[in-house]
Amino acid sequence: LMAVPFRAKDVVADRTEFGHPDVALVLTHLSYYYSGLSDLQLSQCFNRLNDEETDPRPIYDQWILYEGEDDLPTCIEQWNGVNLKDFEQRSRYLFPTFRYNMLVINYFLNHFVFPREAKQFPFKLVSSAWD
Repeated sequence: LMAVPFRAKDVVADRTEFGHPDVALVLTHLSYYYSGLSDLQLSQCFNRLNDEETDPRPIYDQWILYEGEDDLPTCIEQWNGVNLKDFEQRSRYLFPTFRYNMLVINYFLNHFVFPREAKQFPFKLVSSAWD
């Protein structure tokens, strides 16, 4: 899920990672911004928004404002109109609209990718041959 170094085209460098964590974070963001989210990843976002957020409406409203209200289908303009069980609404309106939305991608990265892949530890353990 995180960006990793490559040796050549489609050849991942084994057991390596970027030397600076901020480089890995930036490249991960850029990768998702350019490729967008898959249907499964969007489903995870919307299911989490529906099930675990106390009030999903303000978050969804921010996503809508970022998209611009000009060309939005009326069925997904408000959180109350979203039906996650309706396959046609998801595949025709919801997912194509939000696939490249940077706020949705940030939501996905912050709740699904970074908590698992970018852990921080309070101390750095260092030892040398003299220890």
